[in-house]
Amino acid sequence: MSTAGPGPRRHILKSGLALLAGCLVARPVRSQSANDEYDQPKLDRALVKYQNVPGPDGHYCGVCTNFIAPSSCRVVDGEISPGGYCLSYAPKDIDFK
Repeated sequence: MSTAGPGPRRHILKSGLALLAGCLVARPVRSQSANDEYDQPKLDRALVKYQNVPGPDGHYCGVCTNFIAPSSCRVVDGEISPGGYCLSYAPKDIDFK
């Protein structure tokens, strides 16, 4: 049995917690802008089979979750027509109020 006091285990635990806290505090703060979510790489129009006309069942970009008015998309690169369509089409959530 050791009579050396709290011992190295307590020291290691305190050091580990201090290191973890230091990492969390020292983490670089990133400026949040309204366009951060749009800074992701986008897909080529040909890859998602983008077309300038509505798709099946009348689906079109203007009512897609990914569409950013007036002519952009969160997923597809390039200028996007509100009346166009591609395979990444995702309808906006319907509000049932």
